[in-house]
Amino acid sequence: MGGYVFDDPEEMARFPLTAKQVYYLVHKGYVGVDDALVQPKVIADRNKGDGVTRLITCCQIFWFFLNTAGRMAQGLAITTLELTTLATIFCTLATYTAWMHKPLDVKTAVPLKPKKPLRLILDDAIVAGEYSGEPYRRTPLDFIEAAPSSWYIYWSYGMDVFRRMHIHFWRAKARPAVKIAEDHFLPLSSRLNLLLFAFQLSFTAIHLAGWNFFFPTPAERVLWHVSSAISVACVFVYWAVDLFAFDVLPWVYGTFPSVARRKRALERSVEKRAPGSMHERCHATAARLRNLSEGRDPQFAVPLKAIAPVAVLVTAYCATRAIVLIECFIGLRLLPVTAYKTVRWASFVPHF
Repeated sequence: MGGYVFDDPEEMARFPLTAKQVYYLVHKGYVGVDDALVQPKVIADRNKGDGVTRLITCCQIFWFFLNTAGRMAQGLAITTLELTTLATIFCTLATYTAWMHKPLDVKTAVPLKPKKPLRLILDDAIVAGEYSGEPYRRTPLDFIEAAPSSWYIYWSYGMDVFRRMHIHFWRAKARPAVKIAEDHFLPLSSRLNLLLFAFQLSFTAIHLAGWNFFFPTPAERVLWHVSSAISVACVFVYWAVDLFAFDVLPWVYGTFPSVARRKRALERSVEKRAPGSMHERCHATAARLRNLSEGRDPQFAVPLKAIAPVAVLVTAYCATRAIVLIECFIGLRLLPVTAYKTVRWASFVPHF
């Protein structure tokens, strides 16, 4: 993303555009179709990641897969480091497939000069009911984007937690943004979410293949078993919690008005309690915990039913991943003899 920038010299406004924002500007007639069209050869010319580099990487990945399969066929030991590498390159292949035609390391963007000043575009959006006039988070055209994905909401919530603790991983972001951040997770369709779930589950499940591997000590074997199983469970439970909080509950409230009315009545009854009462304090604390974003942006409020489970799941997943990665290296101190043997490829070739 970031291949296009909105360039309004009249108001000194220049910021990156997403695909939806480009479509909106063209559809509304603010930008000409010809101005937004980019020929494939222009895209290919800006791509720093050429086909030869990608081909070499894919050949190396294929050789690693082939070598691991050969070791399994001949009963040679596979180390936990090799197994973890397999899981990683499984995701790498998916990334390469998705980025097959994506330019890499593009330094210059295509400027789109609007036919109207930015302020008039925003005025038109307010009149049409598309924009409420509220302060933007990244760029003035944020209102064009759909509601943020649950992934982005969770990530932003976590960054806000660290910000409240005065821990900053990145510099303060300029407004408007000068580039589309890599942690800006766009909403996905149901099909892509299902595909993402399958890849996440496969990545964690691959580590279960090392259940009967050799480990230097029984304690390390148990740690690997527990960590691998918990990683898989975390993926399942996370998606279940996410589906319940962001899809099932809104559907229930929208389909059954009586349930929504009871929820609102309960909230009003809590608000009517005496100031300073236990219920009132709990309600106020819960409201603060739901939204830690700057300006209390309502789009970045996390359902209370998801905060605690997701926090526990993220902590458990990070801990188990750390255990697995550490074991990959400390397990190399003591390996079975067959781990040092190479595949005898001649045994796979038919001969008489």
